[in-house]
Amino acid sequence: MLEDKLKNARILIIDDQADTVHLLEIILRQAGYVHVVGTTEPRAAVDLYTQFQPDLVLLDLMLPQVDGFAVMEQIRRLIPADSILPIVILTADVAPESKAKALRAGASDFLVKPSDGSEVVLRIANLLQTRFLHLDLQRQNSVQAQLFEEVQTSHNNLQLLSQRLFEAQEVERRHIARELHDEIGTALTAIKISMQAAQHVARHLADAPTIMSAPAISDHLSGGIDVLERLLRQVRELSLNLRPSMLDDFGLIDTLAWYVDRQAQWAGLTARFTHHDITGRLDPFIETACFRIAQEAITNVVRHAHAGKIEVELQRHEHELSLIIRDNGIGFDVERARQRALHGDSLGVLGMEERVQLLQGKIEINSAPGAGTEIRVSLPLAAADAAPGESDAAPASPLQKEGS
Repeated sequence: MLEDKLKNARILIIDDQADTVHLLEIILRQAGYVHVVGTTEPRAAVDLYTQFQPDLVLLDLMLPQVDGFAVMEQIRRLIPADSILPIVILTADVAPESKAKALRAGASDFLVKPSDGSEVVLRIANLLQTRFLHLDLQRQNSVQAQLFEEVQTSHNNLQLLSQRLFEAQEVERRHIARELHDEIGTALTAIKISMQAAQHVARHLADAPTIMSAPAISDHLSGGIDVLERLLRQVRELSLNLRPSMLDDFGLIDTLAWYVDRQAQWAGLTARFTHHDITGRLDPFIETACFRIAQEAITNVVRHAHAGKIEVELQRHEHELSLIIRDNGIGFDVERARQRALHGDSLGVLGMEERVQLLQGKIEINSAPGAGTEIRVSLPLAAADAAPGESDAAPASPLQKEGS
């Protein structure tokens, strides 16, 4: 590939002496270079360069009527800033100051006239190889930059899709929770009331002639009522777990306080929830993400940690929301848990990390077997926090809050 590029390299010779131009053309063509153009008219050199677009220029500095340095400067202006064009100076002046001046002007090498043919070929081959390698590197960098941009775009699209998926999940959960509470829950409550009324009537039919005795009817109705009460409790639990309506009505602080207390009572834990420097409502997506992260972490504590105590702390630091969850349980190997999640065992850790990443936040999980667990989450707060006065319109909280 490189040999083909060298063979097809374009070389421009600028020298006012026709013999020198002719000699160099012969040397280069014998070396295999087929695209060689020479001129003895320095004033036309720049136009010829523009038309020919050479890969290397052989330039005589001692030109009549035109300064060779001026020609080199004009050519340099036509070269892209990130490109390499070797300019080899043809000169009979080997004084150090002349070489230094030429190098400062952008020359790549020198050939002293008259030059040995093998030396000319060697110098030019080295310079052309450098140019083509640089061009290949540029192309590779360009391809890599394009690939990186495509990967970054795909990553951003995936993040956007994940965010929309979470939002869709929350919308669906909210809808199901309301359906469970409003439709099924209401219907079950109506059935329970009807059965209670029937039970009441049955108790007054003890003396009436019926196929089934009143006590038997009452027992059947009591059993049905018990089943309905259990079913109602399950519906309420499912509704709360899907989407606590108070998260929409009262916000993150009250919902977390209620959830921590509820889970602690259910699991027999000593729980403490604190919050600091948070007033009003936060962005709904922030509130939902923060609650889901806390919910996942607390659920893991209840199910796996064998802890006796849990602490949940929520705090605002200017434009950042901090969530800390600590327990004194048996702890776990974080990296092993993450690897198991990658293989589909448990998605708890990955789910928390993905929610945090969607909000460009940070999550740190510190745990070790026998040492308890601490989860620290930092979420940047969007500029679109609840506007002043929004929180004033929210329903009054039914919970007592601890905090400052």
